[in-house]
Amino acid sequence: MSGPRHKFSIGRERSCAIPVADDSVSAMHAELTFLGDGKLLLTDCNSTNGTR
Repeated sequence: MSGPRHKFSIGRERSCAIPVADDSVSAMHAELTFLGDGKLLLTDCNSTNGTR
């Protein structure tokens, strides 16, 4: 991915790049990172219910 933004936050917080309105999702649940070559890395941010 070109450009400066290659990491996106996922969670219930309205400030997240990908907000999710679901009580099973933590406020700051996970991060999605573009690694290049079409690869993505999903990282759990110590969420209560984990990330699958």
